[in-house]
Amino acid sequence: MTVDLSNESTADDSAWLMLSHDFPLLERMRVQAVDAHGKVVATPYDVSWLTRNSGAGTGVDFYGWDAKPADGSPAPAGTYTLRFVFDKAGGDKDHAAPREIWNSPAVKVVR
Repeated sequence: MTVDLSNESTADDSAWLMLSHDFPLLERMRVQAVDAHGKVVATPYDVSWLTRNSGAGTGVDFYGWDAKPADGSPAPAGTYTLRFVFDKAGGDKDHAAPREIWNSPAVKVVR
């Protein structure tokens, strides 16, 4: 996935991911933009109490990152990952981890 900020088009100015999760209820979900050194540079989404059937009844939601760190400045050119952190509500601590993490394929920012 490439976020190309070097051209006139705005069609490729954000990285978008589709999410359909299988958990009945998430206590918290975060989307973090992580640089090549593993540092979280932005958290574009941090929501609490997310239900499985969100997204206009389809169970699908879209989450994006506009290639800006937390301070709103432009992210430097480079490779990033979008990390989803899921904190499950009411999980069975003996059989399932209360937190799951998924990392996207590489997101290349071009300037």
